[in-house]
Amino acid sequence: MSSAKKTFGTYVSGAPKRAKRRCPKKPWIVVNCNTKRKHVHICKRRFIACKNKASKNEMLIASREYKKQLNIFHNKYKRSFKKEIRRMQSKSPKDYWNYINSLCDKKNKNVTVDSNIFFNFFKDLQILMLMTNLILNFQTLLYPMTLIML
Repeated sequence: MSSAKKTFGTYVSGAPKRAKRRCPKKPWIVVNCNTKRKHVHICKRRFIACKNKASKNEMLIASREYKKQLNIFHNKYKRSFKKEIRRMQSKSPKDYWNYINSLCDKKNKNVTVDSNIFFNFFKDLQILMLMTNLILNFQTLLYPMTLIML
């Protein structure tokens, strides 16, 4: 037996390799949603095989039920997530801020601005402020009673 293994090797039947998911699994999808989704696909295959009004209606009804159920679970997930964030904010602020900081994009932390652009921005801002003050002073000279009434 061992000589046969050396000569021919052994056959290993493994499960076929599955492709990795591109996007992470959606946490709000539960078993019930998956059964509804399977039912939608079954109805769709039936409709493709035999195109008539009955199979089309069955497919549309199954699709609506699946979407409705998916929306219910998605809204429930969002509600519970918001509640958890609010709870973390008051009960464990450190965890809350760690979570908030994890949402930030780490790549864009070191943004450099050209000093000339920075200088010109504040120079224009100062000119704009001087212009508005000048206009307000001019209006008070022309119409002193209007500004008091406002």
